[in-house]
Parts: sequence; structure tokens; C-alpha cells
Amino acid sequence: MHQTKYLGFLLPAAVMSAVAFLSALVLFFHHHLTPVRVTQNKPTASTKTKSLSQSTAQPAKTGVVLFSDPLSGADRIVTNEYVHWNPKSSCAYTSKLWDMTSGTLLVKNGAGYSGIPTAEASAICESATKNNSAVLRLNTRQNNFSNAKVSVDYMAVQHGGANAKQNGYDGIHIWVGYQNEYALYSATIFRWDQTLVIKKKVPLADAKCSEPSNGGCYYNLGSEKTNQTASLSNVWHHADVVYKTDKPNVVTIEVSIDGTAVASGTDSETHGPVYAKGAVGIRGDDTEFYFKNFSVVAL
Repeated sequence: MHQTKYLGFLLPAAVMSAVAFLSALVLFFHHHLTPVRVTQNKPTASTKTKSLSQSTAQPAKTGVVLFSDPLSGADRIVTNEYVHWNPKSSCAYTSKLWDMTSGTLLVKNGAGYSGIPTAEASAICESATKNNSAVLRLNTRQNNFSNAKVSVDYMAVQHGGANAKQNGYDGIHIWVGYQNEYALYSATIFRWDQTLVIKKKVPLADAKCSEPSNGGCYYNLGSEKTNQTASLSNVWHHADVVYKTDKPNVVTIEVSIDGTAVASGTDSETHGPVYAKGAVGIRGDDTEFYFKNFSVVAL
């Protein structure tokens, strides 16, 4: 009888001890075996982040068309300098593809056309005849081309026009690496003195040359070369201008006309940084000309 009481007294105490032991065991394993959750803090002002110049965006695949305009269709004004300098005007000739700081881009006979060049005192909206294309400056609105080939078909018709000042170095040039009208690369594809050359234009404030041209200084990136075949007028030609950056701070430009390499040049920070990326375009000086099938393809 005394033993029964003793066991009845000890049994609850033993159970309580066992429960306490198990609880302690559970807490031990939970503390030492449960993985710790790590939370990512949002960047703060002091957190270093990747800059835009270190973008991981991949370049376009070789052969991909980055820009194309056949410049075909009905005769019309595509755009002109007036809409560039008067963007809030009601002039209807704004282009989604092209911007023009001087002259007029028309389409005539199924091709882009300069018109017979004139020199006006001011820009004119209805510029089919008073086109101010004695200096024609046309560039793409898209301005991120790099490592690309610019191709175009073109034909020079005549030298000069109304009020033109004829010079032997007048002609047709392709722009690559275009930053603005003061900073660009110019690759000659036709000149009336039959000379081809590749040049870099640097803003006058940076270069301070003795003979500036329209707020900038031109520097040859390669030797001038004479090419009579490429300078035949009233004949359609095809030009390819390759623009690439194989090394940091080095830009190489190569020109082929009708499938033959005719000129090349390299810029290794000539009088300022290279233009490794930019718009492309075409320039004409005192030259009536046609061009079509303008395209840019990734290298």
C-alpha cells in the first residue's frame, strides 16, 4: 500500500521530467539546424551600382539590318531643314527616320534627290525648288550605330546649281559616328576632283584649328586617293562604308565603291575622343545627286 502511493507520486513527476527533456531537445535542434534566412538590402546612396557604360546588352547579330530606307515611292518632300530649326511649326515635312540641319530631302523618280541645289538666306517650309541644298546635311534620328556597315546606291548628276560656288572638293560624303554637325566622321564616296578621303571633324572649341569649317576642324584619317572610276557622274554607283571599333579608343573606317576597296582610315583619339557610336547620314556640297537603298547592317 505504501509502495502504490509512492509510485503514484513518482509517475507524474517522471512524466513532467520527460516532457521537459523533450522540449529542450526540440529547441536545441531547431536552433542549430534551421537554416538562416538572408534578405537582400535595397541599394542605398553609398551602394556601388553598374554604370550605363558597363551595360551587359549584347551587340546585334552579324547581318542584322539596323536601319533601312529605300527612298522610293511617289515624288515628294521627305523632310527639310525648316522642320529641324522650327520644330513647333505647322510645316508637314517631319520624318520619323531622318533629321536635316541643312537643305531638303526629296524623292523623285523613285529615289532620294537633292534637287538642283540653291542657296537661300533662310529656311523655307515649301522647299521643292528653293531647297538650300547647296549644303545638304542629312542624318538618321537613330544615333546608336556602332560596328556596322552603311550601304547606299548613288548618282551624281551635275556640279553646282543656282547660286552655287563650285569647288573641286565638292561632292558626296557618308557620315558615321555622327554626334552632331560639329563632331563626326566623313567618308567621301564622290568628289568632283576625283579624290577620296576619310576625315574626322572635331568641334572648334576642342581643336582650335586655323581654318575651321562650320564650327569644326577636319583632320584626315588616311591619305587622299585619286579614283577616276568612282568619280564618274551620271552613273549609278554602290558604296559600302564599314565603321568598327576593334580595340578600345580606336575606330577604323573602310570604304568600298562598286565592290572595290578605295580608302581606309583609323582614329586613335585624333584631337579628342573617338566617336565609337553615333548616327549615320549623307552630305552633299554644291552637287545635284540621287541616292537610294540606304541601309545599315550589323557587322
